[in-house]
This record gives sequence, structure tokens and C-alpha cells, in this order.
Amino acid sequence: MKYCTQCGAANEDDDQFCNQCGQPLDAAVKTDDQSPDQIKDAEQTDRRQPSEDELDQSASDTGASDTAEASAVNTESRDSNQATDAIEVNKTGTKPGDTEAVPLSVLPGQGSASGSAPASVVASRKRLYILIAAFVALVLVITCGFVAYRQLSPKAMPHVQAKTAAEAVEQLKKAGIPAKTQLQFSPKRKGSFIRLSGADKSGHLPKNAHVTVTESAGPGVPKGTIGQSKAKAVQTLKTMEVPLTVADVVSSKTDVGQVAASSPSDGQPVLDSKDGIHVGIATDKAGIPIEIAGMDKDQAQSQLEAKGYSITMQPRFSSQKNLGKIVGANPSIGQPTDTKTATLYYGVDASKKLDVLATKEDSFPQSVYILNKEANLAGQYCTEDGDCLNLDAVSKDEAGSQFGFSSQYLKVRGETIPDGNWRDYLSLCTFSQDPSGCIPSNTDLYEGAGYMKNHLISGQSGAFELYAGAGLPNCGTMPVDAAFCDNGTPKFVPLGEDPGFKNSGLKWKAKDFFVYMPVGAKLDKLESDEYFAGRSNFKPDADRPYLIKRDNSKYPDRSADGNRNKNPYAPTQYGKAEPFQEAPNKRNVYYLVENPINWKAIGGNTVTQGVASNSGNKASQDFHALAGKWLWAESGDGSLISRMTIQSDGSFTGMTFERTDRPKFMDGNTDNYSGRFSKITNNSDGTKTLTLDPKSIKGVSDSLREWSGLTKTTYTFVPAGQAIPNMDEKMQAAVANCCGAQPPDGAIIAKGIIFVKDNN
Repeated sequence: MKYCTQCGAANEDDDQFCNQCGQPLDAAVKTDDQSPDQIKDAEQTDRRQPSEDELDQSASDTGASDTAEASAVNTESRDSNQATDAIEVNKTGTKPGDTEAVPLSVLPGQGSASGSAPASVVASRKRLYILIAAFVALVLVITCGFVAYRQLSPKAMPHVQAKTAAEAVEQLKKAGIPAKTQLQFSPKRKGSFIRLSGADKSGHLPKNAHVTVTESAGPGVPKGTIGQSKAKAVQTLKTMEVPLTVADVVSSKTDVGQVAASSPSDGQPVLDSKDGIHVGIATDKAGIPIEIAGMDKDQAQSQLEAKGYSITMQPRFSSQKNLGKIVGANPSIGQPTDTKTATLYYGVDASKKLDVLATKEDSFPQSVYILNKEANLAGQYCTEDGDCLNLDAVSKDEAGSQFGFSSQYLKVRGETIPDGNWRDYLSLCTFSQDPSGCIPSNTDLYEGAGYMKNHLISGQSGAFELYAGAGLPNCGTMPVDAAFCDNGTPKFVPLGEDPGFKNSGLKWKAKDFFVYMPVGAKLDKLESDEYFAGRSNFKPDADRPYLIKRDNSKYPDRSADGNRNKNPYAPTQYGKAEPFQEAPNKRNVYYLVENPINWKAIGGNTVTQGVASNSGNKASQDFHALAGKWLWAESGDGSLISRMTIQSDGSFTGMTFERTDRPKFMDGNTDNYSGRFSKITNNSDGTKTLTLDPKSIKGVSDSLREWSGLTKTTYTFVPAGQAIPNMDEKMQAAVANCCGAQPPDGAIIAKGIIFVKDNN
């Protein structure tokens, strides 16, 4: 019988391992002549601490014998972590099962005289350690391999459902996939998700690669469009699904048939989706080449004068980079035309504000500046986020006014101003019955009665106000000066008569109001003067001209019945306007969009949302270029006259007069008429074709129709400075009677008919 020294369990003689704990039993020692008491004594003896002599003796006898003597019932391992050997015990005269297992422990430093474990035990232990080490290594290899596989093996591209690029990036991030974004012009809204890229054909992402999320930048002109062929550029830009207009432009450097210019410029987004994209295709026709844009003003003037042009120079507000450089022209830069008379516009800053906005008048009692050039501020202005507004020049005739001192007014495109309310157009002036309301203070010239002393333009900031209403209160929908207001209805009382009632329903209304900031204007001066009630950390780009738009929703109507002088919402001679409720911010700051090419004047072929409107030239309903009064005087003596006023929508009104009592010219026949031009088409030579709707004409009698000039269905507008073709004697006489050899403002012609601009 063998007993296990590890757990004390009894085993058969031929067992190699303990059937209880698995300990090897091959090194058993028999103890037939020992009693249990002797075994206990041996155990106690073995557990004592050896003396130094015994340790020395043990060390000298190491290796003498591989087999322990019977009295040495304990074996020692120099490694205290080794297991003890099993001991075989067989007592004579005892029955099986009566024997008691006496496990013997090995303490550190104790052992038999031999001092080493049996070789078989050492070998088995080595095999166990090798097996354990191999198992641990295998686990480590599998774990590292799995981690490496996860890190280095291709990843399957997840299915992404997102409306915006930001949402797509977030979904990829959650899936543990690195991603970056790139912008691309497209018909989708700015910020929209377009697609993912970076995966292979199987849909997996290669190791160390990332996913690219393509984000829409909205419609725009892709970088590299300039220099492309017309066909390629049109094919690309049609996909933007905004109006696309293609026109010929004069270029001295670009090959004919290639893209020479665009609006927006190369690589820029569309700011006005209604206006869309304009593309200029290089032509070798005559005109001011597009390369003049951005050129030093003196150099540009010299180059054009060397080619036979008669040049006039005028200033316009511009960005810092364009100060002293050409920013526009009339006729437009790039416009094909044979005219040799042109005006070049060059960039200036706030220090030249009166040169841009005023005329120096010497006919006043003293020399003064008259603010009458609001039209020089016309153009497109946009916020950083792409909210745009357009300021359009409006003639006095279109505004329905023969008063005021400006030749043109401004209005915000898309706004409707009631008939007769010409003071609700944008102006620089306050109300007065003489030019005093348009004479700025603090200039080197006479400042009149000081009507503008409370306006920014009279200060030192370089800024100025542009506003509607002339500082007057409203009676109903109309700004009124001398009229009384009877429950919202204007009442005009003859001078000297007692009206017999007091004002009722007179209101102060907040109307369109902008602060214009040219380059060099001092915003900090306005802030220190508390022009703004609110505060903001936003700092506008001072290198570009900009408007600060007032939010009129924050200004309720107020009664003016008891005070019709001090307008709280506009500067007058009686005081300043109340502060802006909002300081300049991203929503109310509109930057001037500089575009040296007048695309409206150039015209072209329009393609809208990928569908061509026609194969000919651009047809539209915009008659701004022709708005105003026109005169057709067939006879040089004034006996036959037709006067016509054209509105910006193509409608017109007029009168035809025929003198019947020649030569006294005291009596005659008059017909008042109206009608409409149904279409205007821009031609490549700079002229415009007008189509008259004959069914729209009303009020012209058969007897006077011939003299009205309304006998044709097709007319041609010839711009200023361009030779008028096919002039007969009557047309030549009409031009000679009105304005010499050449109409200064262009002409509207048909066979035997010529309307010239009526400036009376």
C-alpha cells in the first residue's frame, strides 16, 4: 500500500499517481519495521532545525546516494516550492484500512542527508512547467493575434444613413472608424451629406486608411472652371440646379471659346440662388477686356486711351485690396461693344466718401456738397452665412418724383413701395424744402442751415446712414411734411387757411435703415458714442465695405400727433436716431460683393436647372436699364411729340400731342396712352431687342397712332456711345433737335422712329 505524502490518501502498490490528488507516487519508501510511534518520532526528529555541523555534513554528502535510507523518511529539495515525495507504509499484522497516513512536510532548510530530490520527480516537474509555459504562450499568441487582426485587418464599411455630413461622421465615430470631411459644390443644401469614400471594391476599409465624408458646400463654381472649354464648364455647372447664364466677354488673354470669367468667381459658392451663376466665354470682339479689372487705375486709363478710348474716372467704395484699382466700368468690363467712350470706376475708402456720394455745387449762395449720388452704392451685399440683399438704383421717373436733389434713388430689391411715396426710397438726406437737407456739416464748404448735423456723415467716424422716409412721420401709408393727418388720411389745407383740427393718426414708423461702413470707417468710434445699445464680441471684416442692417421688428410704431419733428427712428435737425438695439453681428452685417463685370448689362444665354430656356440670347422681364422718360419728336418745330415713361417691369404710359394751329402752336390734339413691352432680349453687340405687345396699347386714336411711335412690334435699344444704325432723315432731325449728333443716354429705335432720353 502506498500513501500519498501530499494528501495522505491510500493507493495500491502499482499506482503511479495518487488517485485522490494526482501527485506522483513513483518515489515511495517502505517502512515495514517501523511502528506508528516510531514514524511519529521520525517526523518530529525530521522537523527539528539541523545544527551547523549537520548542514555542513549534508552539503559534503550531496550526490552520494540517489536512494534514501529507511531512517531518513524525509527528502529535501533546495527549492522550497518542490512537492514532497510519497512514502509507502506497510505495518505487519494490520488489516487493510487500519493503517494511518502520516503526511510528512518539508520545511525550508530541512531535508535528508542527500540534500536533493529524486531525478524522476525533477523531470516530471520540468515537464509540468514546460506544459504550463507552452499553454500560457499559446494563449498570448491567440490574444495578440486577435488584437492584431482587429487592428490591422480590413474593416467592413458600415451602412450610414444621414442627412448631414456631421451626422455621418458621428455614426462612423461610434463604429470606431476614423473619418474626415471634404467640401464639394452640389445642388444640395450646404452641410448636407453626399457620400462616403475610402473603401475597396468589396466594401472594406484597408488598414491604416480612413473614410472621407463628402459634405455639400451648396451650389458654386468649382475650382478650375476658368480656362475650361464652354461645353465642359456648362456640363458641370448645369448640375448645380441654379440659373446658369452663359455670355460672351471680351478678353485679351484667354483663348476664344474658353471660360474667361465667372460669377461667383472660380472656387466660390453661389450667394444669390435666384441670380445663380454667370459664365463669360472669351471672344475677340471689341470692348473693354476683363483683364482691366483689378489693374492700377492710372495704368488702365493709359492702356485704354492708347487704344483710342475717351476715359472718365469715378470713385467707388471697395475692399482694401482694390483701393486705387479698377472695380468696374460703364459700359461694363467685358461687354462686347464698339463704343470708345467709357467711365472707369476705381476703389476708394472712407476718406473719399464725399467724392463718392456728393456733387460739389457752386450755384448755391456758397459752394457746397450736395449728397445726390446714392446710386453709387447699388450692388449686392451678403452676410457671412450667405443671406443676401440687393440695392437697386431707381430713377426719379420710376419713383414718380420730380422733387428731391438726387438723380436716382435706391431700393431693396423685392420690396414694394406704394405709388407716390417717393420719400420711402433709400436716401442719404433728411427732409427740407431746399438743398439744406442734403448738405453735410463739418466739411470744408458751406454747410447750410445744419440740417444734417446729427447725421453720421457729418461726424468723424467715416460711416454714414442710408435710410427711407426722409425723417418724416406717416399719415396712413404716406410720409407727410406739410399735410395734416385726419385719422390716418392726409389733409392738404390751402396756405393761410385755418385747418380747424389737430393731427390724429400721425405715426413714427421704423423703416429701412442701414449704416454704411466703407473701408477705414471707425466702428470703435460708433461704439464709444453709444450708437448701439447692444453689445457683441463679433468683429466685422474691416477690409471690406459693409452695411449694418437695423432690425425694425424691435421698434414699434409711435404716435407723432403731438410731436412731428423729433423722429426717434431717424436722424433729423432736431436730434439723433435712437441707438440700434443690436450691435453688429453675423446676422446684420452685409458685405459688399465686388464684381467688376455687370452681368445684367452683358446678358447672355440662360440655362436654368439644366434645361436651356432657348437657343438664342437671354430674354427676361427686367427693364431697369430702360426705366425713365423717353421722347420722340418727329418734327423739329415741336408740332409732333410723343412722350413715354417706361417702368422697370416693361409697362409704360405716355401722351401724344399734335399741334393743329400752326404756326401759332396754341392748340392741338392730345392722346394719353398706355401699354407694355412683353420681352427684352440682350444681344451680343450690347443692344437690346424690345417686343411690344400690340394688344396692350390703350388710349391712342387712329389719327395720332402714327405720331405716337407705337406702330411697330419690335424695337431696339442702342446704348450710349454706340453708333445708331439705319438713321433716316426724320430720325437724324429728331436727334439733332434734342441733343446734337449723338444721344448721350442711348436711344430706342425702330424703322423711322427714335425715342431719346427725355431729361426735361
